[in-house]
Amino acid sequence: MYNPAFQFTEEQPFVDFLLHGQPEPPAYFAKMKAINKRGMTPLANVPAGVEFQLQGDCIAELAKDKKNIVIDTRNAIDYANASLPGTINLPYPGLFADWIGKLVDYESNIYFIAEPYRFDELREIVISIGMDKLRGFFSTSLIQTASSLRSYQNQSPTEIERRFQKNEVQILDVRYQDEWEEARIPEAIHASLPHVKERVKELSTSKPIAVHCASGKRSAIAASILLNEGFEVINIRGGMLQWKNEDLGWTK
Repeated sequence: MYNPAFQFTEEQPFVDFLLHGQPEPPAYFAKMKAINKRGMTPLANVPAGVEFQLQGDCIAELAKDKKNIVIDTRNAIDYANASLPGTINLPYPGLFADWIGKLVDYESNIYFIAEPYRFDELREIVISIGMDKLRGFFSTSLIQTASSLRSYQNQSPTEIERRFQKNEVQILDVRYQDEWEEARIPEAIHASLPHVKERVKELSTSKPIAVHCASGKRSAIAASILLNEGFEVINIRGGMLQWKNEDLGWTK
C-alpha cells in the first residue's frame, strides 16, 4: 500500500523509478554475470604477477603498447607533480576496485606502479573482479629513474573561471549524467569519466583542458587519461563543490 515502487502500473515508469540516481555500472558487472555462470578461472591458471626492476623509460615504453595498461597507484598530487608517460592514475586505496572495473579493459595486460607492501592487496582486488591478466608490479621508486617525466597543474576555480572568460581554456566536466543535469558550468563540455577516452575527438588541442568532477578525485584520473591523449591538462581544485563555494557561475 505504501511502497512507492509498487504504485506503478506500467513497466517503464517502474524501471525509471528504480534506476533514478544510480551511477553507471562498472564494466566488470557484465563480466561477473558470465563468471557467475561458468565459474572463476582456477587460481592455478591466474598469473601471480611479479616485481620487475625496469628503468622508468622502459616502463613508459611498456605503457605505450595498446595491449598493456600501466596503473600508477600513488595519490593524485604526487602523480600530478611527476608521472611516467602512458600511465594512468588510479589512487589506492579509496574506490580503487570500482574505478579499475570501470576503466580497464579485461583483455589488457595489467601492470601496477605501487609501494611494494601494497602488491598483495592489489593482486587480490584484480583477481576478485575476474581480471586474469595481471602481469607484474613496479616499485614507485623506479619513476625517478626515467629521463623524462610529465606533470599537470591544479588551479583554483576562480583562476579557471578568469581564464575561461578570456577563452584561454576549455572546461570538461567528467561527472555522471545526473550530476550534470543537477548543476553545471555554462558552456562546459560533458563526458563522464568512463567515456572520456572515447570522446577526446570532441575536444580541441589548441588550448588546455580544465577538467573537473564533484570534488577533484575523478578529474585527477581523467587528467592522466587526457595527458596520454596529448592534451595540456589542468585539474580544477575542489571540483564543482569548490566552484559553488567560490560563488562562480553555474546553471541547471
